Amino acid sequence: MSNRPETGAMEFENDWCGIFVRGDNAMMFYANELQVVLELNKDKLDAYSKNVIEGTIRLFCKANHHQDNKNKQLMKSFDECIKKEIL
Repeated sequence: MSNRPETGAMEFENDWCGIFVRGDNAMMFYANELQVVLELNKDKLDAYSKNVIEGTIRLFCKANHHQDNKNKQLMKSFDECIKKEIL
């Protein structure tokens, strides 16, 4: 069984640390929860905040494994990317 990246902080060698969000977390949790925030607060949020939240929802929805996303970055397998600890 191979390793898989989990949602959380991730750093590629010689680069800034970033946040990786698994597609299932992105679409089935974060995008849905942000949509609820928008619906419950639609009259309380300013235009800028609405745009930021809507943009984040669109970003998370790009993780849909069943849609062709031509702009995604293709990586090697996670096993090939992670450093193996020397015991």
